[in-house]
Amino acid sequence: VLILSYNTVIGGAYTVAPTSTFLAEVSMDGNYVQGGDDPAALSLGQFFPNDVSIMAGYEKILTPKSNLLINVNHTFLNYENPLLVPNGNTRTTQLTAQYRKRMEKDSSLSVTLAPWTWQDKLYSQYGYRATMFGLNFTRKF
Repeated sequence: VLILSYNTVIGGAYTVAPTSTFLAEVSMDGNYVQGGDDPAALSLGQFFPNDVSIMAGYEKILTPKSNLLINVNHTFLNYENPLLVPNGNTRTTQLTAQYRKRMEKDSSLSVTLAPWTWQDKLYSQYGYRATMFGLNFTRKF
């Protein structure tokens, strides 16, 4: 049996102005399976998933001490799933927005809002939507 896994990632950033940057990335994971097939059974390759993840983001420097970052990530996980197993064919969307302000005396404050969704394409009852709100204060000692 030969099982090969691969991961391909391509991405980049483009600065449109000294204070604005766009970000993008595409990642693909996959598997190649050869051999180990029993004509009376399912093929081994049917049980190895492939996924694609697409990310886009934007960062804006608002002032010398504050910035805004918005990022969205969308992921698809697919495979033949011959046994119709839950969590085998899914779609995830993650949106994250963060505002960060650097303050005096080596401290900073950030506010994050992140609504995320996850869906099983075979079983809709396994999906969820969640929103995270974060408030973070840091200070160097």
